[in-house]
Amino acid sequence: MNVPFQTAGETAANNYSERKDKLYNTGLKNYFVERPDVVHETEKYELFRFLTGNREVNAQMVKRLAMEIKEHGQLVPILVNEKFEAIDGQHRLMACKSIGIPVRFIVQSGMRMSEIISINTNSRKWTEIDYINRFAEEGNSKYIELRDWIKECSDFGIQFAVAIARNSLMQRVYGKDLNGQLVPIKSKKQGGEYIGFYGSDIRNGKWDGFDVKAARIRLNDIRAIKKSMPEGVWKDKMGDALIQIMRIPEFSVNVLIQQLRGSGGTQLRNPVNTEDAVKVIEDVYNYRRPYSSRLAMVINPSRRAKK
Repeated sequence: MNVPFQTAGETAANNYSERKDKLYNTGLKNYFVERPDVVHETEKYELFRFLTGNREVNAQMVKRLAMEIKEHGQLVPILVNEKFEAIDGQHRLMACKSIGIPVRFIVQSGMRMSEIISINTNSRKWTEIDYINRFAEEGNSKYIELRDWIKECSDFGIQFAVAIARNSLMQRVYGKDLNGQLVPIKSKKQGGEYIGFYGSDIRNGKWDGFDVKAARIRLNDIRAIKKSMPEGVWKDKMGDALIQIMRIPEFSVNVLIQQLRGSGGTQLRNPVNTEDAVKVIEDVYNYRRPYSSRLAMVINPSRRAKK
């Protein structure tokens, strides 16, 4: 690569220009920060930064927003803190930059990652993987483990991968008590105090890890069962039903696979819901087996018992 020759004077002029730009940007930031009640506007996109742990920028969303902003203008300003880290509106920022128009923004000092989650909870919802990535990026080993696990379960959806890890379809739900403290909840009232719903353990940084070895055994068993079904028969409801059925101590994965490969497979049909899927698997499992060897699944309490 050819590097253009620069004289000492040219180099000094360039360095001065860079320092001047830096000072100008610093002064510009200070000017904006001192006016938090004003909607500002600038084409200096380099002033803004993204917070580590925020949602990844989605190129398709930026493209869609750019088309809307080009037609109607940027109707909603972005929100930044005193460091010019984008708290809300990183997609709008990138959309404005992509079409070369000034970005409108408001400065709110002191805002951090916790405010990002609060804002997004009340606007476009974060997905489960957004929260997992956020806490993993912060170095939480349990979330890093969960993120790796979801990649290992790439042939299934995220929610199902989490259910396999939990060995349950049920989430641990948290709420805020009257003191604003996060607490696990089972009902809307605990100790006479109203508990406001505030999302799952994953979304609140309360994921407590899981037994990876046991989860991997469940995953491999479910894959083997799915492989034994005729093509096109597997539905998500079947997977949800298996999560429950595999909690029954007397259940045998090998028996179900043998039945699926034999005459029991004739009992397969498309279930209407998870409960119906349990009934379908029960019919397959027990088809033409001795009464003494049959296993009740639909009414079996073990599939819903806490573990």
